[in-house]
Amino acid sequence: RAEQFPEDIEAQTEHALHLWRYEDRYEEAAEVLQRARSVDPSHPGMLASLQSVLRVLERWDELERLLQGRIKDQPQHVGLRQQYAAFLSGQGRLEEARRAYEEVIAIEPDQPRHLWSLINLDIREGHLEKAALAVQMMERRGDVQFKKRIAETRASIARNSGRPREALKFSRIALEDRQRGGDHGLQVNVYRDLPLFIHLLSAGEEEEARTILAGQEAYGGYEREIAA
Repeated sequence: RAEQFPEDIEAQTEHALHLWRYEDRYEEAAEVLQRARSVDPSHPGMLASLQSVLRVLERWDELERLLQGRIKDQPQHVGLRQQYAAFLSGQGRLEEARRAYEEVIAIEPDQPRHLWSLINLDIREGHLEKAALAVQMMERRGDVQFKKRIAETRASIARNSGRPREALKFSRIALEDRQRGGDHGLQVNVYRDLPLFIHLLSAGEEEEARTILAGQEAYGGYEREIAA
């Protein structure tokens, strides 16, 4: 269908996704999507797919230009601005990322979830006291939805402050909150367990860390996930 209808953006996008997801032909997928973009430069599904492929290929300059262009076309699109801020953060361009997240907050000032991005940047930059104060403010809001995130962030602050036992305590609280929310570990989840694993090692609790590691290996390899 994609070859028969080169101007069918849906067909071209579907073809590119097949090349990417099932055949690992990322470069070809990018070419297909770029051609589709020349036909319709504003198709959201195609552009989102192109972003994903460029990210996999680590074609950072192209990805940045694409994100900037989409934001220029849709300046009030919070999701795109968040993606761009996350891109900058991932590139280590933390000051630019901070400004980008502040622009997100300016659009949606009543959404406290956006503040977490700035808190994470503060932790990465070593502004731990500032991050801790922000977490206290979020805690006082009493938002139940952020309870797990508050515990995880406190664990990260404690670990980066050289307080591994405190980090371990908050990591356990976060895990317990997850389980109360319905994640009972019926299948071991590396992304759920990794923070606790790290804090166990930092606190010198190697034996319990090995228990988690053994559980991960039973489900296909923990070490591969850590290296990813």
